[in-house]
Amino acid sequence: MIDGWVEVRPEPNLSLQMRDGWSANRSEQGKRPIVFTRPKGARVVVWPMFIASIAKTPAPEAVLTDFAKRDTGGFKWSAPVRFGKNGVRMFGQSGDTIGQSSFVDNKTPVGMADYWYLTQAPHAE
Repeated sequence: MIDGWVEVRPEPNLSLQMRDGWSANRSEQGKRPIVFTRPKGARVVVWPMFIASIAKTPAPEAVLTDFAKRDTGGFKWSAPVRFGKNGVRMFGQSGDTIGQSSFVDNKTPVGMADYWYLTQAPHAE
């Protein structure tokens, strides 16, 4: 362990190194996102997913907007903006809390490996 970092295991096959004071939780036997929280109100959500199909799927902007609205009630979000070859992100705010939501879409020959990320914290943090 590096000073100030701790190992956590939110599920049997997942080991993470986190800053002391943060916690990690993943419910429903890995079918939900990993949620990291800090007592002062900061939160990080990581939702890895695999879609075993290369069929037409919604645009990444639509997926991002849908996830962000479901998980961050009350946030006002900017329009999604592309970054890199396969990412899209947007920034938001709710009262004193600011956030960023990102979606990365990776097409493979057998399907799509996607990740949705959310970070939010009080402005002072």
